This record gives sequence, C-alpha cells and structure tokens, in this order.
Amino acid sequence: QEQDLYEKEGIKFQKISYADNQDCIDLIDGKPGIFSILDEQNRLPKGSDKGFAEQVFTNLKRNKRLQEPRRKGSKSVTKLDAAMNLTKSEGFIVNHFAGDVCYSIEGFLDKNTQQITVDSELVLKTSENKLFSQLFPELYTAKKDKKKGPQKTASTQFLEQLNELMKVLEVTAPSFVRCVKPNVAQVPGVFSGRLCLEQLRCSGMLEALALMQVGYPTRCPYDYLYKMYVQQMPEAIRHLPASQFVEAILMALELDKGQFALGVTRVFFKAGQLAFLEQLTGRDMSEGGLDIVAKVKKWLVRKRWHKAISVTKTCVRLMELNIAMQHFKRFRTAARIINRINLVWLRKAKKIKNRNAAITLQTALRGFMAKKNYNVLRDTTVMIQTQWLMIAERKPHMKELTTKRMRLKIEEELKAKEEKDKARAAKRGVLPSSSPAAVDPYAVVVKRTPKSKKKEDEGPEKDDTQSAQQVKQLQEQVQLLIQQQQNQNQQQQ
Repeated sequence: QEQDLYEKEGIKFQKISYADNQDCIDLIDGKPGIFSILDEQNRLPKGSDKGFAEQVFTNLKRNKRLQEPRRKGSKSVTKLDAAMNLTKSEGFIVNHFAGDVCYSIEGFLDKNTQQITVDSELVLKTSENKLFSQLFPELYTAKKDKKKGPQKTASTQFLEQLNELMKVLEVTAPSFVRCVKPNVAQVPGVFSGRLCLEQLRCSGMLEALALMQVGYPTRCPYDYLYKMYVQQMPEAIRHLPASQFVEAILMALELDKGQFALGVTRVFFKAGQLAFLEQLTGRDMSEGGLDIVAKVKKWLVRKRWHKAISVTKTCVRLMELNIAMQHFKRFRTAARIINRINLVWLRKAKKIKNRNAAITLQTALRGFMAKKNYNVLRDTTVMIQTQWLMIAERKPHMKELTTKRMRLKIEEELKAKEEKDKARAAKRGVLPSSSPAAVDPYAVVVKRTPKSKKKEDEGPEKDDTQSAQQVKQLQEQVQLLIQQQQNQNQQQQ
C-alpha cells in the first residue's frame, strides 16, 4: 500500500521487491485447494485421512509450494523429513514464506468436522446460561430453521473469519505491534540474535524497514500548511498554488531537498523529519511568524535571482546553439555541394571508363574480323593459284594424252574388225588372206582436212581463253564472299 501511495502521488522512489505469497495462498485457499479437498473428503461416506493425502498430491502436484515427505534411508532427505519421519500417505510439506512446514494428516478429518455429541448438545440446549447461547447459536436456532444446509467445517469457518478480517483491514488504517520472542528459554534480559532476526525476516519487517529507509514515512497535506501560513506571507507568495507555497516555506527554512518530496496532495518527509514537521505545524505565528516571513522573502529574492541567472544562461546557450546551427547548416550545404561534385565527377569518370572499354572492345573485334577476312582471302588466293598451276601443268600434256587416247581407240576398233573377219572366214571355211605387210596401227595417219587443221590450231587458243574466264569467275565469287562477310560484321557491330 505504501508503494501504491507513492506511485499515486507521483513520488520517485526505489521500489522494494518482496516475496509474493500468492501461490501459497492458492495452495491452501484455492479451488482446488487443501481446504476444499478436506471439506470434500468430509462429505464423502468413506472419506479418510489417507484418501485426503492422495487427493492433495493428485490435484495439487503442479504447485511448487507442495512437497512430499521422505523417510530416513531414502535419497535427498532433509532435516525436516528426518524429524517428522513421514511418508507420502501420512503427510505433506508446505513451503510457507517463513519456511517449510511438515503436516501430519492423522486426525485431519475428525478435527475438521467439529461435531458435538448428542449428550453434550442436549446439555448445552437445556442450560440457562446465556454464555452458551452466544457461543453456540446454531444449537438454539436449529429447530426454527427448517431448510438447514450442510454443517460448517472448521476450515470453512476459518476462511469466513479470515475474509471478514480482510474486509475490515481494507476499510481501516490499522497499526500493528510486532512482538519478538527474545530467547527460547524465556529468560529476561537475554536476546538471541539469530532467533530475533529469523522472526523479523518471517514477519516481513526487513522489507518494511527497507521501505521506510528509502521511502517517506511522514507526510502532511498541503492545505493544512497553506491555511496556517498564508495570511503572514507577502502578496507574491500568497497567490501561489498550495504545492509551490509549501515548497517556498520549506526552502526558506533551509530544509534539504533530499529530505522531502512534493506529491499531488501532500508533502512527504524522510524518516527522522517528524520533529521538524511538529515544529513547523506547532509554531506560534505571533512569535516566530516574522522570522519565517523574512526567510521566505529572502528565499523568494534568491529564487528570482537564480531564475534570472538561469534565464540568462539559457539565452546564452540558445545563442550558442543558434551559432552552432548556422555553422552546421553551412557545413551541411558545403558537404552537399562537394557530394554533388563528387557524384558528377564519378559519373563522368564512369562514362569515360565505359567509352574506353567500348573502344578497346571495338578495336579488338575489328582486328579479329580483319584477321579473319585476311585468312579467308589468303586461303582463296592460295586455292586459285593452286588451280591455275594445276591447269598450267596439265596444258602441255593434253595433246599427247589426246593422241594416246585416239590410238587406243583405233587399236580397239582394228582388233574388233579383225576378230569379226576371222569369225566370218571360219564360217565360210576360207582362211583370211594375209597381206604382205602387217598394218601398223601407229603408222596410221589421219588425214586432216583444212577445216580440222584449223580446229586444231584454234584449240589451244580456246583453252587459254576458257581458263582465263574460269579464273575471273572464281575471283568474282571470292570478292562477293568477302563483301558479304564484311556486311555481316558491320550489322553485328
């Protein structure tokens, strides 16, 4: 609640972390919880303590606050387990804020029912003592209530009483007195430090003291101090808001700023400032009022002077910032201009680089195409020269070859004619007449007419002309091929 109040009032403080016991409360009072399982076992016809333990570990096994006890001789036995010497079906351990507690379940169901015997109930009903009617009103009103519900158990009554107590605490501002047991032997004047410290730790006093040390345990509303001092203050301070008015009084009385904090509706004081607050609220204005007013006026003048100094420093700082901003703007403009120049130069350098690369590539490509055309022209020229030389070499032997061919043809014709004559003579039975001289086929002279002689004379000239024409045609074809190749290269470029 103290930390919530600081947050509500807007006070800056160091938060104190404390152990949250909500999971332990859920283990006992939750649904399902230990109390609800205990009531359920009481309502069962065959409920037992062992069944209660089994249901606790079955329904609440995920809760970290619940543990199983272990007998001596098993692994990981703690001092608490060794002291109780219980098993899972005989008890359970709850990790409370103060420490671990081992509960033996023996007699849990009987203690929870709180049933009164018939004889005891009859004695209480017939008693004339009013104290019994106040302690046990349900016995005297049982006959009047026709629709009687299930009997309340001890755990149910405990939870109802606890809820009523919490409602009372929420609407009040209680003060607690912490009682500490000094020693186990209960001897006066003897204090056991370890025992006292353990009790303070279990009761949460260490966290409360830490919160008081970093917090503001003493507080006073603004309106109370404002009404007390407003009439004696000067006009400049009288019209201030209540929070600023109280601040002026505290600063005029030279109270350290670290010893108080201004909230939304009240002023908070550190521990140890209670005497100062009592002196401030109990001061007689007729005696010391003038002194406080003089101090407030002095503080007001000092505050105005500090305010003027701070305003001057702020103006100087603003001027320095303005000059720095102008320098920065100039620097930024120069940087932008340099950046643009660099970009233009980089673009131009990139363009020149690309152009040089294109020129290099074109030069290499043109050199490659020229070399390729040269190779084609050279191969064509070599081929033409080879053909021409072959024709020139064959030309002197053409006449001799023609003569040999004609002789071979005449010989074949003479042989064929001789064989025919022999065949005819054999059919007639007449031997062929032999001529006085054998005919030499190579001695046959072909009679040349003037016309054939003219043809033979003209033959070599015509052969020369045809060869020249063929060479010229080949050259034209080569030139045409070269021209086509160049056109294709230009299109590709």
